[in-house]
Amino acid sequence: MTAAKKYLAFFFSFFLAAAYVSALPGTESYLPDMSGDYVYYRDYSFTRESYIGILFYDEGTYQIRYYAPQDSEKGIPEKNIAILVSVNPEADFWEMTGERIISSVNPGTDDMEVINYLHDILYEFSARRIRAGKISPEREDFTVDSSNLKAAGVTIEQEYTQFGGNVRILFDFIIPVFNIKSITDFSGKVLFECVTTGLITSSTDSSFSDFKGFPEGKYSAHKSNLDFDKKAKSQKVTSGMHSITLDKNWNEAFEGCWTLGDEAIINMNSIATGDSMTSSYGYFLRRLISSTGNSYTDFKSIEIRLDKETRTCRIDSDTFQQDSNIVIENFRILTANKSLTEFYYFSLAVYSTDYRNRKNYFDGIIKSYRVSEQPL
Repeated sequence: MTAAKKYLAFFFSFFLAAAYVSALPGTESYLPDMSGDYVYYRDYSFTRESYIGILFYDEGTYQIRYYAPQDSEKGIPEKNIAILVSVNPEADFWEMTGERIISSVNPGTDDMEVINYLHDILYEFSARRIRAGKISPEREDFTVDSSNLKAAGVTIEQEYTQFGGNVRILFDFIIPVFNIKSITDFSGKVLFECVTTGLITSSTDSSFSDFKGFPEGKYSAHKSNLDFDKKAKSQKVTSGMHSITLDKNWNEAFEGCWTLGDEAIINMNSIATGDSMTSSYGYFLRRLISSTGNSYTDFKSIEIRLDKETRTCRIDSDTFQQDSNIVIENFRILTANKSLTEFYYFSLAVYSTDYRNRKNYFDGIIKSYRVSEQPL
């Protein structure tokens, strides 16, 4: 199975295994976390490239990890520090009841300072999250820009000594654990920001502990072996309520799924929305931007646009395949039916080099996608 196909198969396992657990101590969550939810941040308070990851096991168990890649130019080795912590889930504040360092600690280095800093992050983030109240789209101060939902959320000004004084903290319920999306100073300088979110799905899933950040532009080019026929005829193909125009280069793998050799895959499906349309949007948004396995969604690449008239939400994002150093581009469209009881789901996953080489071709396929209220 190719990387693109593995990615899509892994994504759909989310919907089969979904099970919400609970909220942080002392908080009320609009979108509770699932066991295995995690978030990674880039922390600019360090002089070297640094990431902070927080993993939610259950309401009483978390992991926090610091990772900094090797800096060959400065002669600085890679640093990896991880702590497993337990808390009292019945408390109305962050009450740690135990901890275990699950990585090596090197004497004579600043490792203990980093460990203390990780402790501070957990206590401070919990206190600020409790102070923020329920982070919900029903709040009057929850801002939404339909052309850029990535910037949505509640911005609260607070004094935060560790980040230099007065800051603006952006909270959003689609970000797991503490709902913190970014911290900026009053000049707009980013001090701390979400770079990816994800979900581990089993005890053997090491994607949280394997994360090593995003290389800046240093990606490998995927070499396509597709015998592409530029003169292949196109026709409309349908699946349930969905239709799309594809040429003969595509093969139907199974109902609602088409592949372009090993280079791209299209899926069209229908998903029930559950009891609440709004929370369903939030749930699917969180899952659609989640990393899967060792394929990490680059948060900077995410574009989310909402069209209220057509009840459509489009999510574009890049996924970094850490093992192969290759990027996959993802295009997804969620459309709610008129009765608001079901989502119609479309996705296209394609290697970035193939997409850029045939951008107009793939963009044309996406534009041809249609949903009908009657079966086609």
